[in-house]
Amino acid sequence: MRDLLHGLYEIRPMTVAILVGFSMGLGLIGAQVTTGWLLALFSVFWGVTVLAIMTLLARTLVERGAHHGPHGVAH
Repeated sequence: MRDLLHGLYEIRPMTVAILVGFSMGLGLIGAQVTTGWLLALFSVFWGVTVLAIMTLLARTLVERGAHHGPHGVAH
């Protein structure tokens, strides 16, 4: 579990961009097809994508705070 969290924290912005692209593509396919397994795949993939976006955003905010001080203002 610790390795999974560490890997998620170290996710790269390009990986998140690729996940968003795949999620959009699966969403477009899922809107045209009514098979349950494809909709389930889309749901799981979209959940992973949202988690990755939130993690990247949190990491960016933490790193930004470390570089600019406690109030986020550059000195």
